[in-house]
Amino acid sequence: MLSIQLPRLGSLAKTCIDELKGNGFALLQNFVSRDELSVLKNEVQKLLENLPKPKDRVKFDPTTPEQQQVRFNSCNEIDYFFKPNALGYNGELLMKPDVGIKIIGYCLHKNKVLREQIFNSKVRNIFKEIGYENPVVVQSLLHFTGKSPAAPVHQDTTYMICDPAKIVGLFVALDDTDTGNGCPWFLSGSHKTGPQRLMKRNPKSDKKDDIMFDKPPININTENFEPVQCAAGNK
Repeated sequence: MLSIQLPRLGSLAKTCIDELKGNGFALLQNFVSRDELSVLKNEVQKLLENLPKPKDRVKFDPTTPEQQQVRFNSCNEIDYFFKPNALGYNGELLMKPDVGIKIIGYCLHKNKVLREQIFNSKVRNIFKEIGYENPVVVQSLLHFTGKSPAAPVHQDTTYMICDPAKIVGLFVALDDTDTGNGCPWFLSGSHKTGPQRLMKRNPKSDKKDDIMFDKPPININTENFEPVQCAAGNK
């Protein structure tokens, strides 16, 4: 696991850049200040207090084409996706929102308060230091992990890709995370192999939101995955 203590904010150590390019991930400690973390968590709480109506609540199920279409349609919205066991027959919530929700996304940067934290000068400087000239946000979301079952093993490039590959993801821990409550796991060097599976628009359909996978689910050996345990405020 990579753990780099930056000499100062806005200055990305060469070692960190090398590890990012070599392993595909890096851990930045103390990136988000206590004040910034407080702003983020307060805004998240507001989202949790303004849930969609029961009839409009959607269960999170990444295995079905119908669900993928719902997620595709949310790329320009702030939508809520609930864990399968969180909703009753009529959409009533069976547990606390921060436990029952899986994801809020996929366009959190439409929220002015969150955008100021998601894409502030510190974030832009990171991208400039790794070679980006005009970085932009293509997706932003809240992922509620906790002690729920882990997400299926996957490559993010299955869902987001460009040619040449330029997309880099930033994960911010709003709470302390470890192997018991949902810290991320990475396979070092896997970013060099390219996507093994792609989500695409269905070429046989006239509907732009009709999407499909070009291959069956991939079987990935998880033995060499590394957990990256993060304290709140790390990125």
